[in-house]
Amino acid sequence: MLDVLKKMAAEKGKELLQSPTVSKILASEQMGKVIETAMTVPFKVSSAVNSKKEKLVEMFDLATQEDMDELRRTIARLEETIRTLKGGKTDAP
Repeated sequence: MLDVLKKMAAEKGKELLQSPTVSKILASEQMGKVIETAMTVPFKVSSAVNSKKEKLVEMFDLATQEDMDELRRTIARLEETIRTLKGGKTDAP
């Protein structure tokens, strides 16, 4: 279903791009500014969301994914040290 909609949208888009009116609009400076703004919106939204997320994580003293990854690495190193001290194999599990 989604593939059909994408195909139809692509076909209609190609048709519109062949229109002289649409070509003139797309070439205008104002449309350039609109397109530029539209392309920066996802980045700005993502940055704002990440900023808020970081503040909430800090406020509630929550563990981040980076914290969890570091914890897993530390545990793996400690387990390896224990195996070494017990005289076991040094290969990772």
